[in-house]
Amino acid sequence: MSIRVMSRIIDNSQDLNVKGNELLALLLLADKANDEGLSWPSMGTLARQMNIERKSVQRILSGLQGKHLIDTVSRFTEAGRQTSNTYQIRIPRGG
Repeated sequence: MSIRVMSRIIDNSQDLNVKGNELLALLLLADKANDEGLSWPSMGTLARQMNIERKSVQRILSGLQGKHLIDTVSRFTEAGRQTSNTYQIRIPRGG
């Protein structure tokens, strides 16, 4: 859990124009992130913790990516199967 990233999100939520489920998703990503803002929870985990459908999580994450608040990178096992994505939270460090 990265308290630093969570604090940056909370302190800047109005400037970032995020609220509701977008804010919750960012905070959950931060809860699973390291101090550099790198996080890799599964879609199922996010859906369960947000109490919404996976499709809704996908839409929310897509919206956050469109706002340039996260970068998404697909991850694959050595056998070539897709696993959970990696999310880079892009909240400015200084404010």
